[in-house]
Amino acid sequence: MSDAPFLSALITRQLEELLLTRAPGPVSVHMCELADRMITGSGSAEAVADLEAIRRSIAGAKLAAYPYKNPAAVEKAHNGPEHPAYAKRVWQAIAGPGHGGVLNDSMELLAQHIDLELLSQLPSYQRWLADTEDALKTKGFL
Repeated sequence: MSDAPFLSALITRQLEELLLTRAPGPVSVHMCELADRMITGSGSAEAVADLEAIRRSIAGAKLAAYPYKNPAAVEKAHNGPEHPAYAKRVWQAIAGPGHGGVLNDSMELLAQHIDLELLSQLPSYQRWLADTEDALKTKGFL
């Protein structure tokens, strides 16, 4: 399962919010294109951080064992690959076995519904956002 559709839509959305609200002049944001890659800790963390967005976006999502009490819990240090609350394992349980191309549309929908303020509670997302803002400032977009 590639996380490219999810991350592409999520990054585009976050850039739109940053640039359209803070750019000194008119800006046009185009859909981001990413190299295809397999879902990893980072993409998984964002994908499973917003339970309400998952409910609205992923048809048939299996949420009975959703383990997180708050978004920051997604990235706890003890969540190694063997831990039941490891983001990638949780994502696989939510999506079910054999998820494939059909889920890509749901992943894009998830990226559209996910709460960006909620994501800002994830340390990795905070770092990415700060780095992105710095890069946009350096290039004169902010």
